[in-house]
Amino acid sequence: MGGQKRIKSVTTDPRWRDMVIRYRYNWALAVVELFGMIPTWQQEEIMNSVQETGSQTTVTSGHGTGKSSLTAMMLLIYMIMYPDARVIIVANKIGQVKTGVFKYVKTYWANAARRHPWLQNYFTLTDTMFYEKSRKGIWEVLCKGYRLGNEEALAGEHAAHILLILDEASGISDKAIAIMRGALTEDDNRML
Repeated sequence: MGGQKRIKSVTTDPRWRDMVIRYRYNWALAVVELFGMIPTWQQEEIMNSVQETGSQTTVTSGHGTGKSSLTAMMLLIYMIMYPDARVIIVANKIGQVKTGVFKYVKTYWANAARRHPWLQNYFTLTDTMFYEKSRKGIWEVLCKGYRLGNEEALAGEHAAHILLILDEASGISDKAIAIMRGALTEDDNRML
């Protein structure tokens, strides 16, 4: 028989189902057991908010407090736990996502892959993308740049499971935020 071998989805793996049962509603435990990190009480409070279906969470704090690190852990948990999940990171500069959030994504993905090597069979990480191999283009993390006056470019993301992350949101206009919030039409569309 000719043709390419079809890539299996992580959802077909019984280890994935066990992982979802253990961590989908306990992100603080996932942070400890998947990434080897102990969250601060503030990080745990943020995770408890974001893990709620349909949450809209705002975080205000200074530089160097672990926001990018926590964001990286939460986007990985969301991606692994929810089939066909889409995580969209919006930032003023894509470069800030690469040097901030994705620097930590690489570290935490390596930790999770060391603890659960089978995950690497199903997910791929690049400089600015993370996706499930059988559903690339659907089940993925995207980075979008924001430009004042071009807010409409941020519209159009729709999926049953979306986590929309506004990195350094204070630099994103109210109009852009309203446009993105307007796309959150499903029960499990979240914004951080």
